[in-house]
Parts: sequence; structure tokens; C-alpha cells
Amino acid sequence: MYVTKRIFRVFESVVYKTLSLFSKIKNEKFIQSINSAQYKNQFDRQYLLSNNSEIKYLLKSGDDIAKYLYINNSWNFHVLKKACKLLKKKRSISNLINIGAHVGSTCIPAVKSKLFNQAIAFEPFPINFKLLTTNIFLNSLEDKISTHNIALSDKKKKLFIKQFGVNSGDCRILNKKEKNAHEISCHQLDQYTKSYNKGNSLIFMYAQGHEPEIFLGARQTILKKIPIITEFMPSLFNAKWIKKMSHLIKNYKYFYDLKKNESKKNFSIQELENLKDEYIVNNNYTDILIFN
Repeated sequence: MYVTKRIFRVFESVVYKTLSLFSKIKNEKFIQSINSAQYKNQFDRQYLLSNNSEIKYLLKSGDDIAKYLYINNSWNFHVLKKACKLLKKKRSISNLINIGAHVGSTCIPAVKSKLFNQAIAFEPFPINFKLLTTNIFLNSLEDKISTHNIALSDKKKKLFIKQFGVNSGDCRILNKKEKNAHEISCHQLDQYTKSYNKGNSLIFMYAQGHEPEIFLGARQTILKKIPIITEFMPSLFNAKWIKKMSHLIKNYKYFYDLKKNESKKNFSIQELENLKDEYIVNNNYTDILIFN
């Protein structure tokens, strides 16, 4: 018995020293390799805690975005940082309006890094919303990030939402109930932006093709010309998408394709049609920054 205990104590000491050594290594690729090995070793668990950086995430295993977040400690925050740099934002912006907040992969690092002072987060998918609120609590940001378990749309109503595949970010709004779909409440963005303006806010939107309907419910918000970062995936848009965005096109002048390093372009019907033709191939997508 003594010998067995001694062996385990030696083994424990070796593991501890090895992990301590790994924690001091700053090479990004090496850290990602360690995180990947840890992820694979825990893959059979229902939930995983990513606690390998300053930001903590509780994640659902078997999910594409969760895997990427666990290994890289980031998902789409780089998109937000690039947009803020293009807008020449040198100081903290007061408010981030995060539409489609998922599990907090944008709003949490945005506030924790002090790029934004506070955030309002909208996430309609039930499981994602539970993880979002948990992750906000894990990072002690419950006083700085307010959450709403609703979708945003053209008017107040009931719709349905469903996850497609093993990507919890691919949750799409449906007009009718389907298998594995959840009924959700929809509100208008204008209900939540009365105190926000161009000088103190920025909108970050991932809505899986529902963006044109959200813009229809954001007419007063659009008049304020608050900069908008939005996913642009034309294969998910319906036939009337360009018409639904006419009020947006009327009130904004320029946009950047954030997937590229190009100069700003005029925010016009023709340029959006060109963008659609480019990215509709192979269901591709980009993120665009819309501004004045």
C-alpha cells in the first residue's frame, strides 16, 4: 500500500511540474496544441470549462464554435477589433449592442478588455442564452452586460428558431414550426436603443439571414447612424432582402468588407448586389462594417 501511494505521489508531482511548465510557455501555437489535446481528452463530456486565459467560457462539447473557442480562446472578437480600428476609435466606446450574442464570445472580451464600457446582448436560442448568462457571471460582468432571451425582427411576434448541424452559431429564425425548433419571442431593436447614438454605441450583429428583418424593426435606430457590423451571408437571404434594407441604404454612406484589406466602398444597392454575387458562391459569407 505504501509503495502504491508513493508511486502516485511521484506521478502527481511530475504532472504538476509539467503543467506548471506549460503555463509559463507563451508560444501561441504551442498553447493551442495543448488546448486541443485537452479538448480531445474531454470530448465525451456534455459541457467543458475553458479556463486557459483571462476569459472563462462554459461550452457545450461536440460543437464547432465551442471547439474553436476552447482551443484558440477567441472566436470573432478580431472582427470587432478590426472594425473599431477602421473607425479610428481611440477610447472606450460606451455601448456595444450585440445581436446574436451566442455564448458571449464577442461581448465578454469586448467589455473585459475595456474596448467597451458595457453591452446589451440579445440571444434567442435557449441553450446559447443559458451559457451566455453563465459566462457573463463567470467573468464577473453581470453589472456591465445586460441580456435578453429574445430575437429581434420587424415587429413584435412569435416565431421559431432551430440549430442546423453541429454549429451552435447556425441558429436560424423560421416562420413555422419544424422538428427540434423552439418558439421564441421577437421584439424590435428600436425598443432598446432610445438612449444610444452614433457617438456612444456600435452594433455587432450575427443573425443567420434574419438581418433584413431586424433592420425593418430598427428604423429609428438607423436614423441615428450608429455604426453597424453585420454578417453578410446572401445564401440565407430571401428574395426581398435588398428592398427590406432600403431604409438602411438611404441613411448610411460607406462600408468595409472586413474579410479584405480594401478601401471603403459606397453603401449602395449596386455595391451590395456585387457583394452578393461574390459571396453567394459556395454559401460563403463575410462581415461588413456600415458607417457614415
